[in-house]
Amino acid sequence: MSALIKNNQAPNPLGDRLREARASRGVSLSKASKDLGVAVKYLEAIENNRPKQLPGREYFNFFLKKYCRYLKLDYLVLQELVDKQSENCSSDETKNFNLFSWSKFHRSFFSFIAIVALLNFLFWNVEAIFRPPELEIFYPTDGIITFERQLEVKGRSTKEAEVSINNQPVLVDADGSFGALIDLQKGLNLIKISAKKRYGRASTAEIRVLFNEITID
Repeated sequence: MSALIKNNQAPNPLGDRLREARASRGVSLSKASKDLGVAVKYLEAIENNRPKQLPGREYFNFFLKKYCRYLKLDYLVLQELVDKQSENCSSDETKNFNLFSWSKFHRSFFSFIAIVALLNFLFWNVEAIFRPPELEIFYPTDGIITFERQLEVKGRSTKEAEVSINNQPVLVDADGSFGALIDLQKGLNLIKISAKKRYGRASTAEIRVLFNEITID
């Protein structure tokens, strides 16, 4: 299990060199800390190559140089290891940031699409509620001439609509069809048909019918 964990850890050539040199000299971290006058936590941060755990980058470089001199190591060689490892970490952080940004973009994009779809759905449903109902007149046609005093008006509208003919309510069947007998006056008659849902504007149609009464001498 320990070998598996070691393989999964990020490579740390700087720390390996420092620990090997310290072990070869038989020096513990606490002794090195006492000899150098540097806190143990800072030496651990240097061996783990974690500059952010020190007050500043300049402290990391200063303590590393001091530590290298203490362990008889070439500071410039180890500084190159620090720079190379920092570049790799920056590259990984950039990749992680790009992946995070791309993932965040996807979430934002699909959230935007969902909101647009919801608003579109609400718009069409609200628009359908307030849209005037359909109104189709089958009979009579506009401008018809009749010799009958009564005329049957036939048509169809939306089944939820309330239909009236000349301001008189008319019964609407389940399929939206309606019909009613209208008494005509001699001469030109204007028949006004109106269909209206509970909300929204009404649909209207006007039919002109000429009634010529036949007289027998």
